[in-house]
Amino acid sequence: MIARKWVGGVAALVSLASLAGAASRAHSQSPAAQSPNVYEDDRISVAIPDGWTLSKPTGVFTTVAGVSSTQIVPGALLTKGKYKLFLLTHHGQASGVQGGRFGEISDYVSPWLDANSTCASYIHPAQTKITAKLSRVDNFYDTAHPDVQFTAPKRPRKCGAPSAPGVFWYGSYFQQTCPALANSPEDTDCGGYFLYFPDLEGKRATEMDASTEMTFSLTYDTTNPTTVPRQGDASLQQMLDEASAIVKSIIYK
Repeated sequence: MIARKWVGGVAALVSLASLAGAASRAHSQSPAAQSPNVYEDDRISVAIPDGWTLSKPTGVFTTVAGVSSTQIVPGALLTKGKYKLFLLTHHGQASGVQGGRFGEISDYVSPWLDANSTCASYIHPAQTKITAKLSRVDNFYDTAHPDVQFTAPKRPRKCGAPSAPGVFWYGSYFQQTCPALANSPEDTDCGGYFLYFPDLEGKRATEMDASTEMTFSLTYDTTNPTTVPRQGDASLQQMLDEASAIVKSIIYK
């Protein structure tokens, strides 16, 4: 991952007020008022293929006082059957960690996981190049061969733990392909959990912070990981291909 200079208050927690402001700006033209076959906001425009349904994505936010609420977040949610493609056009990290933390996008990738556990040791990522600038990362959970072998008593809880053996698909997300950014400024990041709008828009931004970040991801609508598709499933591959085609067709403003 290329080193980056973190600007201003990137490491500061993103407040609910700023998220609400981003939502207001991004949805100045509500998707409900647009053609049902197109999603458009201040950053992207994308055609909705036949078979996919457009709606507004939501997220759960918790205040410092511990009060949680579900709110609409900027971007689009495309649904086909049990598959959910999130195009979150104003979803930035709060950690300030280079590339972000998986827990900051896990709700939109594999929401059945405990983001605070050591589940990352059990996930096998497989990367597929989609465009010159974007790759898709497919997460797989192998019940028999995790990356790190733990004895049964030490296996992390709430890591999914499907009740049947196999290699399960644990969601996918899109990341920026590092070689495509070889001529970008030294502080440009790639290969992390977040996408950077200025890069995808075609600008050589020298100062980027969390307000420029986006998240594109595909997940499965379930709370029981035993029901998610397994590696090699033909219907899963079809959905991965369709989601990649949608992301590839996005026009950046």
